[in-house]
Amino acid sequence: MNTIKIALLRAAPDLFVFKPETTLYKSLSIGQKRLGQILRNEKSATLEELQKISDFFKVPINDLINR
Repeated sequence: MNTIKIALLRAAPDLFVFKPETTLYKSLSIGQKRLGQILRNEKSATLEELQKISDFFKVPINDLINR
């Protein structure tokens, strides 16, 4: 599981399965396909995308970065 997905699950532990809705994509200004690619580690997130995810989920950006 990738670091971003782990951090999101920590931010929303009541979610058994992370199934984003259209409102999430609009709030993040990240498309559905793009977010899926990031969460599946098919593509790397840009710093701007990491910042948007960090701000939305109130997760430190350092928690989203692979170490």
